[in-house]
Amino acid sequence: MTCLLRVLVLLWSAHDVYPDAGAVPLARAVIEAIAAGDESDIPPELLLAIARHESDLEPHAVSWVSGGKRRDAVRPTSATSYPATCGYLQGVALTEAECLNQDMRTGARELASWRASQHGDLRAGLLGFACGNRGVAGLPCPFAALFLAHARRLGWRKAGS
Repeated sequence: MTCLLRVLVLLWSAHDVYPDAGAVPLARAVIEAIAAGDESDIPPELLLAIARHESDLEPHAVSWVSGGKRRDAVRPTSATSYPATCGYLQGVALTEAECLNQDMRTGARELASWRASQHGDLRAGLLGFACGNRGVAGLPCPFAALFLAHARRLGWRKAGS
């Protein structure tokens, strides 16, 4: 019952924050964010906020650079060049097989790894996740603040965040 309640509460908040998102993609992303958050100790609201920004809640989204331009697709195609970023949270993949295996849990583990490298500091880990080493070096990284703001709109409350 508690699990169902968590899904319904986050789904309700997500529908308010993202009213243009389809009901099925939003529900699927909420369920995956809660499961991934439980495994990685990353707030599901934060995972959902990142997924909305990075992939528009499309679990197989892929982006790559070709000819100096960013290319986006709903799924990997023969035109996809690697490395590419894939899945809800746009994790780095070196092959199509890796790309197809990117899911919310994969991205959550990557974010958790960045947090661990920053001595457990979620905000600092998010800077690394969002902008790589330039983010943790203190160079401008607007995405981390954007993700945190959206997570708060989705109901995440953390002291000192």
